[in-house]
Amino acid sequence: MNKRIGALLAAGIAISTIAATTPAMAEPNPAGYVREFNTYPGLVSGMVAPQAQVSDGHFASVDGTQIYFKKNIVPGAKATVALIHGLAENQERYDYITYRLNMAGYNVYRLDHRGHGRSAEPYNNVRKNLINNFALVDSDMKHLVDMARAEQPGKLFMMGHSMGAMAAQYYAVNHPGDIDGLVTNGGGVPANLYGANELQPEYIHADGQSATSLLDPFTQKDARPLEPFDSFLGVNLNGALQSAGVDVEKLPGVAPHESPAALQQMEIPNAFKIGVVSDPDVREDLANNPLNSKVVNMSTGLQILEALLYTGQHAKDYQGPTLIMHGDTDGLVPYPLDINWYNAVGSADKHMILWKDMMHETMNEPARDQVIDRVVNWLDSH
Repeated sequence: MNKRIGALLAAGIAISTIAATTPAMAEPNPAGYVREFNTYPGLVSGMVAPQAQVSDGHFASVDGTQIYFKKNIVPGAKATVALIHGLAENQERYDYITYRLNMAGYNVYRLDHRGHGRSAEPYNNVRKNLINNFALVDSDMKHLVDMARAEQPGKLFMMGHSMGAMAAQYYAVNHPGDIDGLVTNGGGVPANLYGANELQPEYIHADGQSATSLLDPFTQKDARPLEPFDSFLGVNLNGALQSAGVDVEKLPGVAPHESPAALQQMEIPNAFKIGVVSDPDVREDLANNPLNSKVVNMSTGLQILEALLYTGQHAKDYQGPTLIMHGDTDGLVPYPLDINWYNAVGSADKHMILWKDMMHETMNEPARDQVIDRVVNWLDSH
């Protein structure tokens, strides 16, 4: 096996092993089930703010791939948000978040990543869920940001979830001057290469949220379910590397480049659904949305791992403001990865919120409006 692929797959297995310790189980209708703000209970798509002007289309990427985009523009906007979706889904699942941002006075620009939604077959010739080079994802996002900058005055923020959070963090270290702030949920990096994890997140229990972890019976009251792993992942790798005479700044880069052709043909069923979201209606929509992918391409997995390693190595390059969020019962991406990013990123203005009893999709959970309120308040203050 190619050494590059072998090393990256080993890193992926290690991350997956930690993730496997966090499967979150929720009751079909959790106790204290509340939906406060929203007038669209259990829905994630189809709603539009009454004052928003909506348009969509395709642009040609640097390699000629047709990339779908959508714009929700409001009069007198405070600023613009480039909203980046996650793995095996599509931008349509962010209609409710877009609605909330529009209602708060923010324009929203979105795209479907290559191999996703309307940027995949049958809308173009890219097979579903195929990302053959993460640098092209970055380039597509750059096109979206440049479009928004050209069309809208004022500040531009980037906001990403899951793979979209990882893509946004990757984008931020590559183009630190392009955005005025970064909001992410469910992202992170495998290790903090720049020191010990001294900064710890604000720990909030949203009202009515009860998606508990299988580790709860073994966890002290009000303690984070993965605190032993916090310490394990937060070890001072920089100190250890320096003691061994290794300068982190001079480590060889792991920049993404095109996956082997054979890997691009390999797929596995999309089984990444445990601990994603506890709202039963949202969970059903996730399973049945025809624009979502029922497979995960192995090339895409390799590209995500390469991007994670690259972002971790270059975390200090982003020095703008950032809000980092994660659910503590996330069954897909272990929250210690975001604690690593929180400590490693070069921002002076940074804050992390860990949402107690929330799964991966914090902004689609029953108490989602409390999460979105915090995002809006953060945007308003920046």
